[in-house]
Amino acid sequence: MRKYKHYILQHEVMTPAEVGEALGVSRQQVSNLVSRGKLPVAKSVPGCTLFLRDDVEEYLIKRKKVNVIFPKDIFEGPTHKCVDYVRTLPTPNSIGAVFLFFHPEDAINSGFYTTREVAKKDVLSEIKAPQCVLKYDDLTEVWIQGITCGYSGTRPNGAYDMLTEILGVAPDEAEAVYTHKKLRYIRDFSGWICSTDDGLYPGEKEKMDQIPLGKQAAYYLFNGSITVLRDHVQVQWLHDDAAQFVKSRLSFVGTPSSVTLMDRETCYKTGHFIASTAGDKIYPVIVKGVSGREVWLDIDVKESIALKDQQTVMDLLAQFDIRFPENEVEKLPAFLAQFFKKPVDLKKSISFDKEF
Repeated sequence: MRKYKHYILQHEVMTPAEVGEALGVSRQQVSNLVSRGKLPVAKSVPGCTLFLRDDVEEYLIKRKKVNVIFPKDIFEGPTHKCVDYVRTLPTPNSIGAVFLFFHPEDAINSGFYTTREVAKKDVLSEIKAPQCVLKYDDLTEVWIQGITCGYSGTRPNGAYDMLTEILGVAPDEAEAVYTHKKLRYIRDFSGWICSTDDGLYPGEKEKMDQIPLGKQAAYYLFNGSITVLRDHVQVQWLHDDAAQFVKSRLSFVGTPSSVTLMDRETCYKTGHFIASTAGDKIYPVIVKGVSGREVWLDIDVKESIALKDQQTVMDLLAQFDIRFPENEVEKLPAFLAQFFKKPVDLKKSISFDKEF
């Protein structure tokens, strides 16, 4: 029993500092959450406040749901306008935390994302993610897109100027924006405390010259799940390889758990398309990760050609160890083997689920 109690205290009970670390806020902001009734306290005695991990995680889930359901304004513009915008914000001394993101996926993973419109069932809702989040002591947030141009263009000079000139971050602490892709600054009694990491894509800085300009992926919400769509419109692909694109997003969606193929009619019924006056874009191939997130691919699954003769589809399946050598097709269940031996007649869909 005593060992069990020690386990509970060590793993299920959190101090204010640990709560602040988990939520990405200062201790003062943790106190504000408590006083506003947003975060329950497990036990409080003079000089000591304790929280249950379940309560903290429940608050995180609720906060993400709010971001998903209700569209939120994000100030957008060139770097100098974004910096000027921060200069106009009231009481900068009341800003208790700053979050900076080079990749939108890191912002989304941290719970900072919203939609351009209220999400609807079976309809793609485009996700917006900020590059910079300023969090006040009263927990209100200001989201900004354009405060840094990354490692090209003007580089992260805008973020550096904002931190040093407006918020009073020490220059040596602010210089971290030049070497890291995900940063958090927390204002404490002694000043600003910086914590950094390289997010989902460590080591990518050295490869920046090889990455095509423009967006490589577009992010949407679909029935509560975050969805990544390969974007051909915004970018000139160096390697137009669907399998490689999926692999590049595995840090975000997780190890693939299933691959689903659909026909055109099913895509329209299930909402796996984007309507456009220039022509609808259909996404008949869905790769689902263990996280529940999905990658949608606009691969043309031809119904007039046997699946085994559609090299793009077969290459994609093989990338995830879904292979069907000619001599093994006969071993498949009859309903599945037919799709590899003769022209496809999907009617609904085929789903390949991976066992772990």
